[in-house]
Amino acid sequence: MAARDLRWLSPFVKKAELHFETPLTKGTQYLFAVHPHGVASWHHGVLLGNTSTPPFSDFVPGDQRRHLGASVVFRIPLWREFMLYFGVVDASKHVAHAVLKSGKTLVILVGGVIEQMMAKRGEHLIYVKHRKGHCKLAIQHGTAVVPVYCFGETDMFETSTFLLPFRQWVAKKFSVALPICWGPYWWCPIYPFDVEYHHVFGNPIPTTKTDHPTQEDIDRVHKQYVAELERIFEKYKAQFGYPEATLHVC
Repeated sequence: MAARDLRWLSPFVKKAELHFETPLTKGTQYLFAVHPHGVASWHHGVLLGNTSTPPFSDFVPGDQRRHLGASVVFRIPLWREFMLYFGVVDASKHVAHAVLKSGKTLVILVGGVIEQMMAKRGEHLIYVKHRKGHCKLAIQHGTAVVPVYCFGETDMFETSTFLLPFRQWVAKKFSVALPICWGPYWWCPIYPFDVEYHHVFGNPIPTTKTDHPTQEDIDRVHKQYVAELERIFEKYKAQFGYPEATLHVC
């Protein structure tokens, strides 16, 4: 499957750039662990549609990668076909294993719907302390984990705390997000604020292939992954307009 064109997203994003701590090796399989999820994950569309500078497909061609999407969206008629068309597959365990087994690279929004419901304009929160499945998956396939942080995503929309505890419960119980959000224009609430996207790709964390990794193995990779996220956030936050920001690790 070739990379699909999502240039129609461009008018909604002021700028979208990719920044790499370490040049990626073409032809190498990676597991990209991306944060934050954000209310609408528009930055995911930037990666999917190769609308950034440089395009993501310059490093990992569209036919060599798959992006995981919430399982619930694959139960919606037509939306499932739309997602598959753009290279998004069900975020189930067996599908993720199948993608890596086929030799393709995997892109995961690790925080999922929990992180989506935590999104708040002007704040930087990531939900990772209880998310270790991607680390286990990477070890089982001997795939390097690349932590990725996108500056700008959480500033796309304002969010409401109305019935937030209930909506968070729904997210945890049924894996369905019910965000309440809006942009700068009352006449078109889904039109986002004018922001810049800067995806920062951290250093790849190597793994040794192990079919049955121990909890110690998983925790070691997870600790490195969180530390690298924190490092790239601190290194780049001032450069991309957030000099006083703090990354909240939940």
